[in-house]
Amino acid sequence: MSLKENQEKDSNIQNFLIKIYELSNNNANFFISRLSNLTKIYWGLSSAILSGKFYLYFQLFREKYDINLFIFIIISNFIVDFFSYLVYKNFRTILSREYRSFIENIVQMAKIEAFFNIPDLKISSKSYWNNESLIPLRYLKDRVNSKSSEEFINKNMKEGAIKDYINIISSFPKLIFTIDILITFFISTYFLLFKNRNY
Repeated sequence: MSLKENQEKDSNIQNFLIKIYELSNNNANFFISRLSNLTKIYWGLSSAILSGKFYLYFQLFREKYDINLFIFIIISNFIVDFFSYLVYKNFRTILSREYRSFIENIVQMAKIEAFFNIPDLKISSKSYWNNESLIPLRYLKDRVNSKSSEEFINKNMKEGAIKDYINIISSFPKLIFTIDILITFFISTYFLLFKNRNY
């Protein structure tokens, strides 16, 4: 293979990697937008569920005491609790999958940056930040501290900000279940002591 052919081959590889880098960067940015949309959908459904539950409980106080209505509403609310848990579980699955894809795009970009020796590229400026790497030191340390790209991905899945975000979201099903238990106890006591008495 001639020198010219080798140069053309190298040029094609570089152009291909640049396109892959651009695509990975776009995918990473898309995740941020999708995360915002998924969050709006989740909290929208959560708000609707919570509003519906309180509406059902409110109906108990508007109607005359009816044990059948009471049992129906209590059972309905716990069914809604189960539904909200399924919503959370599906949301968590989607979010985890999307976040893993996001990290994989970051890894792909990091490999391409390494191919072009971008981490070794220093800023030459007399004004400020002279002789610093183009890539922030924090990102370089995150990469160096992982023995492989798969370890980097798994570490970020377990210890990244997404874990805290999922923990915050998971608090909602627990919250409404706790509210149901407390309200059920309160309403049961109210009906037994006051509502069913004749004055």
